Amino acid sequence: MTEQTGWKDRARAILQWWRVPLMTAVIAVGIYFIQKISIWLWIGMAVTLGGELIQMWAAAHLKKDAKLAVSGPYAYVRNPMYIGRFFVLLGFALMVQGSNPNWSAAGIPLVVTGYIVIFALYVVSRVGREEARLKKLFGEDYNHYCSEINRFMPKLRRYSKASLEGWQWSKLTTNHEHLNLIAAIAVFAIILLRLHYFNR
Repeated sequence: MTEQTGWKDRARAILQWWRVPLMTAVIAVGIYFIQKISIWLWIGMAVTLGGELIQMWAAAHLKKDAKLAVSGPYAYVRNPMYIGRFFVLLGFALMVQGSNPNWSAAGIPLVVTGYIVIFALYVVSRVGREEARLKKLFGEDYNHYCSEINRFMPKLRRYSKASLEGWQWSKLTTNHEHLNLIAAIAVFAIILLRLHYFNR
């Protein structure tokens, strides 16, 4: 392992450990800046909930590192969890941006645009590492899967070796996705309670 690679691995380990506190802090700051109930608040909540449902669908078909997931959304796209996560956080960015229309420059919504750029940089790096690991785990099966199914753009045609396994609650709970749904609903409740009782 080179010194540069070792530094990157240490930095990733630190970020991995701090990701929950950092995300909690970002959400808390975002909630603070949501100053009013508007159409964008409801649109943002709908987008976040839609993204969470995508994540739940994916989690209910995923047995990490034990079996190549080729059922449910994985039959159409390789990274449905990241697609869902994108919309979960995009919804929150829409809530913040919609509450503060002055946060735009030359018609560009800065909060939403900044989020999209940051998420794109994060996900390209993260998915690249994960796909390299999956190739080692599943070998030719994963290479064949990649040859038919896109990384982020869903296909209308199912994977030729797709499994017909259905939604499994045991997989969803093992992947802790039910907790993310509870967290999203809790954030919605905090925002609405804050705006109703403390922002008059």
